[in-house]
Amino acid sequence: MNENISNTPDAGARILVLERVFKGSPEGVFAAFASAEAISRWFGPEGCEVLEAEVDFCEGGSYRLRITTEDGRGITLVGVYQTIEPPGHLAFSWRWEDHPGFNPCDSFVEILFIDHPDGTLLRLVQTGIEDDSDRGSHVIGWSSTFNKLEALFS
Repeated sequence: MNENISNTPDAGARILVLERVFKGSPEGVFAAFASAEAISRWFGPEGCEVLEAEVDFCEGGSYRLRITTEDGRGITLVGVYQTIEPPGHLAFSWRWEDHPGFNPCDSFVEILFIDHPDGTLLRLVQTGIEDDSDRGSHVIGWSSTFNKLEALFS
């Protein structure tokens, strides 16, 4: 696993930056985000699974993902796609619909898919994180989720 986690110094805990190299092409890694069927194969931390996925994959389209938590409860993530530029750029809003304690404010996720000698460098920037605790939870969640995504390209 090749993952870098950083913090933007002037924004503190409100910005999360993760980078990981995946063995797939930018087109292949981007495609893993582009449909309900594809997202259902890998989204959510290890030990969790997608129960329902509704994805209108177009700019201005919305998504709704219902996933299990480690304790077996279901939680719902919703958002709207802001930017879709295959195979290099994806941006969308992010909100826990029925569990505001996970991130009590809306946030925004931007992902770059960059050609890399070993496949694709995925660079995720999530802004609007509430505090250090929430940032830490998102680091754990995204890192574990990316482990599942990485398995698709191994």
